[in-house]
Parts: sequence; structure tokens; C-alpha cells
Amino acid sequence: MEMNRKMKYSIKQMNEKELEIVLYDEDHTFGNLMAKTLMKIDGVVMSYYRIDHPLKNEMVLYLKTDGSIKPVEALKKGIGLLKDEIRELETKIKEVQV
Repeated sequence: MEMNRKMKYSIKQMNEKELEIVLYDEDHTFGNLMAKTLMKIDGVVMSYYRIDHPLKNEMVLYLKTDGSIKPVEALKKGIGLLKDEIRELETKIKEVQV
């Protein structure tokens, strides 16, 4: 089964070292995965997510860098890392199914 849905988001705050983005219809699963992945990137000094209210379908992702990388670039790298990990997992699952 393949899902092709677009993630809805809005930028809450952005400057040279910080990015705060609101992701709609996402939960702890994605927030935790993304925040931990971002911490693997050189130049990222802080990354976390929060859900301000359990009845709102909004997750806020916060990212702070030391200035050696722009926060948007760090986010792009984090997304790339997640894609690579998912592809690797998919390959391993396919090998087991054979």
C-alpha cells in the first residue's frame, strides 16, 4: 500500500538560527522521529517537538542551530536522513519476504 498525501504545515518563526514550524495532522510518532533525527546533524544544537493541546491536530517542531548551518538546510538534511532510513528498512523487509 502506498500513501501519497501532502503534509500540511505553516512556519511559525524563522531566523538565521531558529525554525519553528507547525505540522498539521501529525502526532508524537513523527515528532519524536524528526526531532531525534535532527539532533544527528552537525550544527544542530536543539531540536524538539510539542503538542500544545491534545484535541488540536497540530504538532510544533522547533530547531536551533549554532549558525554553521541554516535551520531550513538542517531540516532538509533531516528529511533526507529519514528517507534513507525508511528506504533501508523497506529493502530489508523485501529481503525477508522472498
